[in-house]
Amino acid sequence: AEGHPFFAEESGYALRDGGQLIIEDDECRLRDQRALDLADVPATIEGIITSRIDRLQPAEQLTVKVASVIGRVFQYGLLHDVYPVEADRETLPTHLNALQQLDLTPLEAVNPEPSYIFKHIITQQVAYDLMLREQRSDLHEKIAAWHETRHAQELTLYYPLLAHHWREAGEPSKAIDYLELAAERAVPANANAEALAFLAQIESQLRLHPELHMTPLRRAHLLTLCGKALKSFGRLDDARHAFLAGLEVLGEPFPRRTAGIVRDVLANLVKQVWYRRLRPPTPPRSPDERRRLVHASALSEQLFLIYFFDNDVGHILLSTLCAINLSERSGDISQGMIRGYMSLAVALQAVPLSNIADSYTARALRVLEQQDNRAIRAWSYVALSVLAAGKAHWDEAERRSEAALEIYRQLGDHRGWEEAGGNYQLIQTLYGRWDEPEVALYTQLLASGRRRGSLQVQGWGLSLHAVAMHPLQRGHAL
Repeated sequence: AEGHPFFAEESGYALRDGGQLIIEDDECRLRDQRALDLADVPATIEGIITSRIDRLQPAEQLTVKVASVIGRVFQYGLLHDVYPVEADRETLPTHLNALQQLDLTPLEAVNPEPSYIFKHIITQQVAYDLMLREQRSDLHEKIAAWHETRHAQELTLYYPLLAHHWREAGEPSKAIDYLELAAERAVPANANAEALAFLAQIESQLRLHPELHMTPLRRAHLLTLCGKALKSFGRLDDARHAFLAGLEVLGEPFPRRTAGIVRDVLANLVKQVWYRRLRPPTPPRSPDERRRLVHASALSEQLFLIYFFDNDVGHILLSTLCAINLSERSGDISQGMIRGYMSLAVALQAVPLSNIADSYTARALRVLEQQDNRAIRAWSYVALSVLAAGKAHWDEAERRSEAALEIYRQLGDHRGWEEAGGNYQLIQTLYGRWDEPEVALYTQLLASGRRRGSLQVQGWGLSLHAVAMHPLQRGHAL
């Protein structure tokens, strides 16, 4: 471009000693490599940016380097508070104005406070790499502490950012803490891709720092979060492996062979009969032991949901019996106990052992009355709709399904809504109700599955659509 120090004639760019760089067919051909070397032109983009930063005033260089540690977008207030040379903090506006004039870090926003952005992310990366590791670590620690203090009332929004800064500060334990909190927040919000990314980072940190101690209960908790995220994506096999690994970590391994399943089903049935007849007092347990048992019960219940979709009767019975026995051993009236009773009722009615199934349903409802949890209530309504449909009580089945759908919609639980919706649509199909595709629930299921990238839910929607089109004697593209 005109004005460039190497600009000469239209034929090309004249170099200092007469060599020439010709533009031809969108490619550059160097006629005199020695001349280019003499021109002292950096060989890479990084070299060009480094050279540009080196030409800044020392205070401006420090400003751009500190800003690079904060991130591509950085607030003036944060930059001011962590700037390592306190005497120069009041001159920061001057430095930032100079960087803005050079188009390195233009102003991004004025409100609620001035913030700037590295125009090109590679500029941030080069400036970051120009600092010594010890300098960067110290700044990352100060930035993390600043966020913890400044945003103490809304810290949940900053979990991933805090994990990043503590990791780079050389504090892997604190980084793992915040990654775990971020995953815990992401899974209920159905941000499952983000949750899996956070959990992968935890795994990476544990590999890099084998000296870090993690209790079995905490490992099981992370595996549970992983399994729930995978299950929400419809990756049921992967989710099952995560839940099984969690049970092994907790010392409650699930049998893998058919012989082991039959043996364990009978053993758990004996425990249930013994408990129901004798009502033995629950021995006192430590808080950690109670938490271990409750968590193992919840993992068994998660396995029930997977085996239910696989129509694996043996594993359905075993997982529900394990969930109930573990929950009763803990002595806690928990959500796992409700799910276990309801799940066993569904399994027993399928055998069929309707009278025993009714007794467990009644037991679950009594425990449910002691819980103020809409999520477990919605799940119970889905189970009750299955039980009602099994007795051909279609109106009750539809009423329970609609109540569950409404609760899940209010909670924003997409996976719960999809499971309840698939169950409801199946009940409508068995009942002989064939809605037009434009208003049918299977259309909404398919749209939800596509939106969230769940192949399983898309399969539900398409299969239910195909079933509905047959009695309507026509086709319809989805």
